[in-house]
Amino acid sequence: MRRRGFTLIELLVVISIIAVLIALLLPAVQAARESARRSQCINNLKQLCLAVQSYSDSAGALPPTGTGSTSQPTVNDFSMKTRLLPYLEQSTLYNALNQSYSYWIVTAGQAGYRCNNTVPMATVSTFICPSDGNDPQWMMPSPAANWADGNTGRSSYPNNIGICLGLNGNKFDGPAWQLGSTPGSPPASALPNGPPTGPVMTMAAIPDGTSNTAIFSEFVKGRNSSDIGLLAIMQGGVSFTGVSTSAFPGASIASIMQQVDTLCEQSTTLAHKQKGLNWIDHRCGFGGGYSHLQPPNKKACFLLTAGSASEGAAVNRTQVGASSNHPGGVNVGFLDGSVKFIKSSINLQTWGALATTEGEEVIDANSL
Repeated sequence: MRRRGFTLIELLVVISIIAVLIALLLPAVQAARESARRSQCINNLKQLCLAVQSYSDSAGALPPTGTGSTSQPTVNDFSMKTRLLPYLEQSTLYNALNQSYSYWIVTAGQAGYRCNNTVPMATVSTFICPSDGNDPQWMMPSPAANWADGNTGRSSYPNNIGICLGLNGNKFDGPAWQLGSTPGSPPASALPNGPPTGPVMTMAAIPDGTSNTAIFSEFVKGRNSSDIGLLAIMQGGVSFTGVSTSAFPGASIASIMQQVDTLCEQSTTLAHKQKGLNWIDHRCGFGGGYSHLQPPNKKACFLLTAGSASEGAAVNRTQVGASSNHPGGVNVGFLDGSVKFIKSSINLQTWGALATTEGEEVIDANSL
């Protein structure tokens, strides 16, 4: 007897059912993958937080966020993450650095020329969020015409420098300090309005408590494009001196944060498109810090200086905030070693309180 095969309609029905099942399963698979990536991101931040604790136990102070000096070539322009390398099983990288010179000495004949070029080329997986595949596409210039430029290690995790120096008498209000000629007194520099002042930061100098003080978060890396959004840093609509209590008389810190956020959100002028270009660089938005002046997952901006975005002031004068590709918020690491997922809709007062070390704010866990 002749066997009956499938009709065209039956085949189409079966294919349609398979397509529906794939459509139903795909979001679940993608969600599972993102959950795994987010778990790895949390683990990376936890490793950074524990490394800060180990550094503090060894040195008696938190690692510096960078330096207030702009004097080349002897400026030690290494980020906080660079100083944590020995506590992240990266002692070989750390020992290869010449601490007496900048990593960025590219003028032939200058003291320290190319002495620190190798280390920035290394990719440290702990410094990269697996949910962010963007590539800033910045490369270390080659030392000779016939050499290829070198790709550098990227950065997803900036350290918290507070809300804004201008709101605290030109002093860091977060768990940050900068290297200087003497402890607690950074040298005069080319930065506008003078260098930030304040003592070396220690765990004992954090009355708000380590569980209430952020030390690391994440930001979305750039991809060397003119896209406006989380990928880029804009030229902000307010100057560094404009972010102060005198510029907004009678306004609360949360109100000031809201107003300067609005100015940054309105900016359409691109200042920098290679965010997270190198983990060794101490400048905010490059490889160094971030501030809580901006709420999570908003545009990043450089504060205006003399009418233009000042890259030289980017170590500590910034509206570069936290951002991520994780739906709904960002991961934030705290000085007690914990990592929390902070919603993008967090109350501004609470977000600011998490940044400071001695604001004596009462933080409601329900607002996180």
